[in-house]
Amino acid sequence: MTGTGPAALSALYCSSGAMTGSGTDACTVTLTVAAPSGGLLVNLSTSSSAVTVSSTVTVLAGATSAEFKAIVSSVPTAQAVTMTASAGSVLKSFALQLNAAVIALSINATRVAFGDVGVNAPATQSVILTSTGTVPVTINGATLTGAGFTLPGAKLPATLSPNQETTLNIEFDPTAVGAATGQLTITSNSSTNGTAAIGLSGTGTAASAVAVAVTPATVSVTTGATQQFAASITGTSNTAVTWTASGTGCNGTTCGRISSTGLYTAPATAPSPATVTITATSVSDPSKSASAVVTIVPSAGTSQPLACSGTQPAPTTAPTQAAAAGFNTLVFDDEFNSPDAISPNNEGHYNWYTWNVYGTSKELSSADYEVSNGCLTIFTDLTGFGADLQTVNSGTATTGLFQYGYFEARIQFNPIGSEGGGSWPAFWSDALQSIPEISPFAELDFMEAVPNGKGGATTGWNGVTIITTVHQWTKGNGWNDTYNTNNIPPMPASFNYDAFHIYGCLWSPSSVTWYIDNQPVMTVATGPGTDFTAIGQDQIFLILGTGKNWPTTFDYVRVWH
Repeated sequence: MTGTGPAALSALYCSSGAMTGSGTDACTVTLTVAAPSGGLLVNLSTSSSAVTVSSTVTVLAGATSAEFKAIVSSVPTAQAVTMTASAGSVLKSFALQLNAAVIALSINATRVAFGDVGVNAPATQSVILTSTGTVPVTINGATLTGAGFTLPGAKLPATLSPNQETTLNIEFDPTAVGAATGQLTITSNSSTNGTAAIGLSGTGTAASAVAVAVTPATVSVTTGATQQFAASITGTSNTAVTWTASGTGCNGTTCGRISSTGLYTAPATAPSPATVTITATSVSDPSKSASAVVTIVPSAGTSQPLACSGTQPAPTTAPTQAAAAGFNTLVFDDEFNSPDAISPNNEGHYNWYTWNVYGTSKELSSADYEVSNGCLTIFTDLTGFGADLQTVNSGTATTGLFQYGYFEARIQFNPIGSEGGGSWPAFWSDALQSIPEISPFAELDFMEAVPNGKGGATTGWNGVTIITTVHQWTKGNGWNDTYNTNNIPPMPASFNYDAFHIYGCLWSPSSVTWYIDNQPVMTVATGPGTDFTAIGQDQIFLILGTGKNWPTTFDYVRVWH
């Protein structure tokens, strides 16, 4: 820095204006112009012994500032400290607020009672330790007295930051019948109650024979369907079991899958012989178990499972048709394992929102849909339009928008009579352009179940057929629609419309190809030089819908890019 006149002190400041507990604050003095040859000596002082600094600091020749450290000690009560710098007749000051350092540990229990516990059948209870001060607290250790009481997995000493908590698990494993008492002693550097005592009590009871029962004992399950089993345990307080599925005509997943909660998913193909044994084994006494017998019944007209399979892992590889087109990255996957994916109020970070019809939002409440066993089922018809969920909220979200890729959903329809009007169940998309009504824009329908007499549909089951469509909407005198007219894919004679099927759509810059159960059924050319120049010009958002009296169930929705 250059300037006129001699160098003079211009400012004193520190990186922090407030400190809690002990520590170091980085401080700086600055000059009006560069220090002269030989430097400039600045005197330093503080108004409290709780903050110490060097008596002087020198701004070197040619420099305009110099740094120094303020050493802060913990104070029992809050106070303000003034730091002063002087050079010649010029004084500069800085106010540093010191907050009291409070070291405090809170424990959520003063006594833990286990009650009756079977001999050699351990029970566990927990206490929660929370740092409730303004600076970290250190838990130095925990000791136990009393027969049968232990602290499995305790990791001490431990330091907890303010508001942080940790859990200590206490196990009572009586080896004899009768009452037992003990004490858990926790030591810390807490300013109050640095040594805390928690009383322990429990009564060992005579062990009874462990017995296991499984319900239902016999059941028939369709291939791919699910069946919930329940295990009851007597003779022990530990009611946990492990589940297995086995059979003479199968092994591993060819016997199906059983979850840790007893939810069984039958295999896609029935084994031979078509029986599977479901076994629940007691964790407390692995020598005790019980079994149920499942008969696997092939589903009619389809090899696809007829139910969802509960909690599912995300797929690790792309479908063959997606991979062949270079779409190998899974960018969207909703297995519908939780209702939390659906926004309750059309706000927040969710996967699905109530469909916004060009700025007019329909009401869709939790009574209109159900998320259960890994499925989303939409029930309600609203004012003839059906109930719909979309992946963007009023067109303002930055996620849930896609451009090209492989789009796939596993869907089951439940038509209750043919529909007299309004919309129909569908898995489709709309271009983001359509929200402000920019012309032209494209609409891509991955699959629709259409009542006969609508949309060119004249054949199908129960007055309904499946169609696949790409639309191009152009604003003129109203909205003009260009769409592929040959949009009814050929369906095999054995196609079971009432079953789950996988509906896929491969969208590339030059074409759209639809798949049913991974088999291509129709292709339409898109882009420049075709009737569908708009598709691909903008991103799309996904829409799931049901029609009047048409509950529609979705197992999953996935997008590969």
